[in-house]
Amino acid sequence: MDIISSFPTYFFDFAHHLDLYHHIQLGVIALFFGIATATIIGVFVVPVIAALVYIAADTVIPPLMHHTTIVMPVFDKALLKEGIALYVGFLLAIAVVFVIKKAILAISR
Repeated sequence: MDIISSFPTYFFDFAHHLDLYHHIQLGVIALFFGIATATIIGVFVVPVIAALVYIAADTVIPPLMHHTTIVMPVFDKALLKEGIALYVGFLLAIAVVFVIKKAILAISR
C-alpha cells in the first residue's frame, strides 16, 4: 500500500531528476514504440516492453561508453518503482504518439 500512496511523489521526483541524456533516450524509445503500435490494446501492452528496453539500455549503454564492466540492476523495490514510473510515462507518451499517428493517417486518406 505504501507504493501506491507514495507513487505520485515518486513519479514527479523521478521525472524531475532525469538529465538531458535520459530525456532523449526516453523520447527516442517512446517515439519508436508509439509509431510501431498498431492497435489500442497495444497502447497498454507496449509500454511494458518500452520500460524493459529503457532499463536494459540504461544498464548497458553507460558501461559501454565509459569502458567499465556491465552490472545487472538489483531487483528490489526501487527497481519496481522505477519500472512502474517508466510504464506510466511511456503509456502517456506512446498514447500521444499513437493518437497523432492515427490523426495523420486519417487525414491523409
